[in-house]
Amino acid sequence: MRPLGPCTLLLICSVIFPANAHAQCTRSCGQNPPETPVTLYSFAGPPDGAVPLGVLVRDSSGNFYGSTSQGGVTGGACGSNGCGVIFKMKQNGAETVLYSFLGGTDGATPSAGLVLDGSGNLYGTTSKGGTSNLGTIFKVDTAGHETVLYSFTGGPDGSMPVGDLIRDQLGNLYGTTSAGGTAGGTTGGGVAFKLDTSGVETVLHNFGSTTGDGIGPIAGLVQDSSGNFYGTTFEGGALDCMTEDHLRHPTGCGTVFTLNSTGTESVLYSFKGGNDGPDGALPAGTLLRDSSGNLFGTTSWGGPGAPCYIIGNIPPMLPLRIHCGTVFKVDSSGTESLLHKFTGGLDGAIPRGKLIQDTAGNLYGTTSAGGNGRCTETGTSVGGISVDLGCGTIFKIDSSGTESVLAIFKIAAAGGTIPQAGLVADSSGNLFGTTSSGGVSNFGTVYTVASALPPSPDFSVTAMSPTLTIDANKQGTDTITIAPQNGSFAAVIQLSCTVSGPAPTPTCVLNPTSVTPGSASVSSTLTITTPPAAAWSLPEMDKNPNWRAHRPGLQWRVFILAVTILILIVSTIRGQKRQLKYVSGFAALAILAGCGGGSGTTTPPHMPASYTVSVIGNAPNTTQSHTAQVIVTVP
Repeated sequence: MRPLGPCTLLLICSVIFPANAHAQCTRSCGQNPPETPVTLYSFAGPPDGAVPLGVLVRDSSGNFYGSTSQGGVTGGACGSNGCGVIFKMKQNGAETVLYSFLGGTDGATPSAGLVLDGSGNLYGTTSKGGTSNLGTIFKVDTAGHETVLYSFTGGPDGSMPVGDLIRDQLGNLYGTTSAGGTAGGTTGGGVAFKLDTSGVETVLHNFGSTTGDGIGPIAGLVQDSSGNFYGTTFEGGALDCMTEDHLRHPTGCGTVFTLNSTGTESVLYSFKGGNDGPDGALPAGTLLRDSSGNLFGTTSWGGPGAPCYIIGNIPPMLPLRIHCGTVFKVDSSGTESLLHKFTGGLDGAIPRGKLIQDTAGNLYGTTSAGGNGRCTETGTSVGGISVDLGCGTIFKIDSSGTESVLAIFKIAAAGGTIPQAGLVADSSGNLFGTTSSGGVSNFGTVYTVASALPPSPDFSVTAMSPTLTIDANKQGTDTITIAPQNGSFAAVIQLSCTVSGPAPTPTCVLNPTSVTPGSASVSSTLTITTPPAAAWSLPEMDKNPNWRAHRPGLQWRVFILAVTILILIVSTIRGQKRQLKYVSGFAALAILAGCGGGSGTTTPPHMPASYTVSVIGNAPNTTQSHTAQVIVTVP
């Protein structure tokens, strides 16, 4: 069940010889030597997960969530490899499988990262399974229950989604499929889609429908504040792209595109890549968009200059010259700049994941090959010689385009290898990610590199009054403070609230619903409205079979009345008049006490209730989220 190596992933099945490529600066160039990532968790294979391919997502408590493309349930449609799992990992490395895919209508083989909403629900895609075995969009709640939101049919709606989803403030999901669309099935150029909260899918664009359009998007989308989307296609675009010295790539080397809210698509840039091209080819990772509208990404192939590996073939076949990818920038006008070309040496090769950026504009990412970690591929065409391709790296590109290698993945005890997903950083600058191989059982890992980034700007969400008491049919207010942490926080923070507790629940609203702290704290007013008392009232006693439980003193009053009547009868028989007077008075008091001055059918007041109001602050552009809670008691 070992995942495909970087050579196999690029459909290279021959011997690879490292070329004499120019050296790139790593941390050893006058800096600290590259680190080895620390393994936080090693996947054990079925029934645990195996081979994670997607980026992690982190909640406000520091827990991580992700998917594995294999592992979990075995047998049947899942075979011996398993159909994949959704997992949670705590900060201490303790992992829990939240859901195991069965390979039927629930989906199979999740390859992308997850989206986390303010209530803790997770959203993602599977590339297989569903009603047509062509992929699904799913939701997993906090209890680990999975709901299929949509099954792709392979028709115009698309098929085989492998890119990350994004979710807007209304709960709509957006993404891409790598195939399907106008041509249908597992061919077709793929689609960009929207899935609304009722499960209705809308195709925003069919790729490959016009000359020069991109095809086969395998990365997710990114959205700006105006509702426009940006993304990449793995192929398509200009058809003069060369990916090898002697073979023209017939479907193009990929594109960067934009898609407006009405579904109109424009190609911003077509890669020309290959051995002799001026830039990269075959972009596989989701784009990063900065506040100025610049787009940053990687290509898994291409780059100008000398190749990083040469593949030997048996004559008369010519050797293949492999270029190991690039880091690029495309500005708002569609002009592309090549920031870095990977050489296949210590600086890495074949990047596939999304980049992240710090406040100084430095870029961070991973390569699935390169370094000196002793991950080898064995060719068959000329004697099966093993060639060290490296096990991958973590790199940094500064604003001037200078690359530094922060960490190198190596074959070692419990060490992870071949990272195919991007990175996630916490507010302290620690990096986290997954490797698709390596670890104790060679099924992949979750790893960390400490203090690789400067502490990033963050924010906190706190309530002025963590507890409130509000009478029935009344309103109460609290002040929610959003404060910047680690310097100024310039991103927009969306605020929302939820109420949990016994029915009927109070309602909550926030004003304003979005804030931008900057360098100073800002606030929002939380208003909580409780239902009227009648909504909580207990049922009438003569209609309630458990009425005795609500009037525990009534049994004693009935008993006293019965004893009194017995005494009256005995006193009358014996002619004891004085005792009869006393007992009559006592009986009258007992009857009054038993009646309580009211009728036998009453509606008692509501029972006290307690509720938890969660206020969620979410910064969509930075994926940061924090929650404050207020405990509300209705007496």
